[in-house]
This record gives sequence, C-alpha cells and structure tokens, in this order.
Amino acid sequence: MMTWLFISQTSFAHVIGFHDWPQHVETTEDIAYWAYDDGWYVSPIREIPYSGTRLGLFIEKTSDMEIDLESRAIFDDGYGPWMDLDLTFALPDLELFNQEFTNATRSIQFRTRQPSAMEHIAWDLLHPANEYDYQEQRKEDEDSGLYPSYAPSLPPPTSTYLSTALINIGVIPRTQWGATTTTCTSPENQWYRMAIHHTASQQTYNGSIQQRVQGLQAWAMNSGGYCDLPYQYLVSYDGSIWEARPIDKYSGATGGGNNNGNIAISFVGCYDQSRCQQDYGFYDTATDSMMARARELIQTLSNEHGIGINGTNIKMHREWPGNATACPGNFVINRFNELLNPTSYYEATVISQSHTGTISLYEGESIDVWVDVENTGMWSWDGNTKLAPTPRDQASAIADGSWSNSSRVQSVGSTVGPNNTHRFTFKIYGGQVGTFTQNFTMLQESVTWFSDTPFGGGFPDNSIAFTVDIQPEPTPEPTSEPSASEPSQEPSEEPSQETGQNTTPFADAGPNQTVQLGDIIHLDGSNSFDAESEYLLYYWTFLTPTTM
Repeated sequence: MMTWLFISQTSFAHVIGFHDWPQHVETTEDIAYWAYDDGWYVSPIREIPYSGTRLGLFIEKTSDMEIDLESRAIFDDGYGPWMDLDLTFALPDLELFNQEFTNATRSIQFRTRQPSAMEHIAWDLLHPANEYDYQEQRKEDEDSGLYPSYAPSLPPPTSTYLSTALINIGVIPRTQWGATTTTCTSPENQWYRMAIHHTASQQTYNGSIQQRVQGLQAWAMNSGGYCDLPYQYLVSYDGSIWEARPIDKYSGATGGGNNNGNIAISFVGCYDQSRCQQDYGFYDTATDSMMARARELIQTLSNEHGIGINGTNIKMHREWPGNATACPGNFVINRFNELLNPTSYYEATVISQSHTGTISLYEGESIDVWVDVENTGMWSWDGNTKLAPTPRDQASAIADGSWSNSSRVQSVGSTVGPNNTHRFTFKIYGGQVGTFTQNFTMLQESVTWFSDTPFGGGFPDNSIAFTVDIQPEPTPEPTSEPSASEPSQEPSEEPSQETGQNTTPFADAGPNQTVQLGDIIHLDGSNSFDAESEYLLYYWTFLTPTTM
C-alpha cells in the first residue's frame, strides 16, 4: 500500500512523504563553497525535517561533461559509505539520479569532481510509494463493502486512453508529449468524484511545459515509487491540458483513503503564496486560462462519468479527509468556485430590441436602433466588451460611419456587472440597395467571442438580428417652368456632399454670345450636370436685349 506521512495540525505545500518535485536545492553559489578534499568537492551535511530511504536528485547541467556525483547517508552512529548515484532519466541538460539507503535517514552529504558543470541540483529524501500493492488494498475495500467491484484489466490501447470528447477539447495525449510507458496494473472504471491538486513544482523547465511534464513523470516513477504520474490530468498555466495517468488505472494522488474512484486533476505549478515561498522559495499565481480550461475539463469528465458538479463530488485536495496539506494553494482556493459554477465567464441574454420586423430605408439614409442585453455570466463587462456583426471580423453591409469600424459596432463603455442590463444604441446605414439580415453577437476583445468555450457559452453568433430593406432614392418630380420675370437661381460652384440630401444641379449655358437681331443663336447646355445623375431639363430665358 502507498505510504503517506502526515504531521498533524501542519499544512504543507503538498503532502509530506512525496513531493512532485524535489524540495531542496543546491544553487551554483552553494556549490561554489563546497570544501575541496583530495580531488572532490564535498557539500556540508544537509539535514531536513523528515526522513527517507531513497534519495532522488536532479542535476541541471551547464555542459555536456559527464559528472561524477556521489552521496552518503548520515546516521546517529556515523557516516554511511560514499555511493555512486544511478542515472534513471535524462533530458538534454537535466538528469535524474537515485540512491537507496538500507535505513531511513534525514541527513545527507554530496560530493563531485566537476562542480562547474552543475547549474544546480534539486533533491529530496523519500519513502517510495510502492503503488503496486493497490490491487490487494482495493480487494480489501471491496470485501468490506465500502466500494463496488471493478472490471478486470483490459489490454492497453495502441495510442491514447483519451475519449473523443477529451481529444476535441484539446487534451494532449501521452503519445504526443513523450510519456514513459505506464507500469500501473490496478484498474479503475467507476469514477464518481474528483480531487483538485497542484504539483508544487515550477511551471516549466527551461521554459518548456512539456519537459516539466516529462520530468514530473520521471520523478514520480523513478524516485517516488509510483507506477506513473499520480494524477489523471495536468493543467498548465497557459491552459494546455495533458493526459497523465491512464484513465483506466487506479488513481494515486489524493491519499487518506480517498483514491477510490477519484479522478485527480493537478495544476502544474505551486499556487500557495505562503507555503510555496517557505518550502520552495517561489510561488505562482493562478491564470485565467488555466482556470477556464480546468473548468472545461471538469465539465467534460462530468458528462462522461456522470459525476455531478458540486462541492460534495468535487473537492480540493486539502478538503478530502486525512490530508494535512495546503494543496492546491490559496491562489486556486480563492477561485475554486469558478470550477463548479455552471455559468460561463461571458454570457448574455437578449432582453428586447427596437425593431423586430423589416426596417425600410432609402439608399443613403440612416436609422437609430437599440438592443438591451443582460450580463448573465460570471464576470463583469468593460471597455473591451463589444457588440459586433457576424460573420466574425467581416465588414457589415449596413455599417454606419458612427461604428467603431465596419466589423465592430461599439463597446459597453463602462462596467456592467453580472445580472445588470446594458443598452447598445447605434445607427444602421442604407449603404446599398437590397434586403439584408444582419446578425450580431458579443465578444470580449482579445479573450473570447461569447459563444466560444472555455470562457464563453450560451450566446450564439446569431443572437441578435436586424433585417433592412434598402430601396433606391425616388426621382424628384420636375418643377414648372420659371416665368420670364423670375431669373433662375445661381448654382453653387461645388455640389453638396452631405449624405442623404439631394444637391442642386449645376447649370452651364455655354459661353457668352453677341449677335444681331434676327440672327440664329445656338445654345448648348451639355456641360451642365447633376451630382446624383438624375435626368435634366433645360430652360433658357431672354433678358433685356441690346440694340446695335
């Protein structure tokens, strides 16, 4: 049976007895002060508050040089022998070593011949979990009637254990991130609850989340004595989700007798400001992306396994009985309700709108419209919350010059909290002849469209619609001929460009002519024009004649 050590009334970043990453570090500065002794650089004696029978040690290398590294345990009756460490896992510049001791110790010492080749070492003392005894323990639980029986183990699939639904939300399969083949044998096919953890480790290794996930698996299997990563799924700060322990295998993360049927989801990082800083010297804050994607993962698993999303079925690690731990950390604890909330972060409901029938316009005319929408999501709206036409990011045929641009109508302008209503008031412009049905939706700029998961939901792209029938502007009726006593009005030199108004035609009767009475006069008005290209009628009026 897996070994867990607990210290009563004490809260740790993770469960004492196994850390997802070694807790103790020797930095470059520390190594520089190791004492030189006959060709070796020897560390001071390092003593920690708990004991272990296995040393696990990561070396982050500064060169390709092969490193001689030895360790020895220190007991009450003296020093153990110096021993070579066994290399059990390697990335290009990260290596994992292990060493077994005959008795538990809490004091350790290291030595090396190549101190400059090590960026730093991270180490811990552990009691291996020996997870392979789970099958026997589960049988005892079934015989006692505490848990239902389970199906026999099935042959592993050839690629991934992920369902289609999990692949569709983007969970990264074990086959893609380079997982080591699992050695887990105890099956599990009756999931009925979930536990939320954090790994209490750095979020990345050398900026790579994938290498951090690979290192976490190596540490769990090679140093911790686990048959695989303890968790079924990992969620990283950028919102990526990683398939961890195969979903058809018994869980190994929660402890305290709470692993049966308990899907373990862990955030990669250390999210408790106090304990992580004290235990590891750093802490991480929860990101919106990781919380939203974990919420999406929980919803998908809930649908697949029939697990109700509530505080009874889904708890934080620290809430399950028998777990004295700060896991998953206060930054997750403060946002835990988001994971169980059935409401999306960004949702809206249309309350009413100014026009529901067809709006009639002449070409070139504008009309004011409005729509009232209620904020039915978890988060408030702000200046980045916008009304936009759809299809997305395409120019609207009825866009007015008062819009933000042809593919964005306007933003809410001020904060709109949940359960409050906002009115978008805007203009629709008859830019071209035809009948148009323009759909509108909402988005949080640079975050999500309201219909998209994991941040949005429940507000389709056609939630709002206005239909507009645009007709050509009617031709004006010709006016009666002016009398000889009423001279024509002088035209303006430039036609008006004001939108929606009929400009005065420009009249040009040709050049001045001087003729004798009785001569024939040729009049030419062909240089006259109308800005709207309407049909023109020409009239000439004789003014006072001059006798030569």
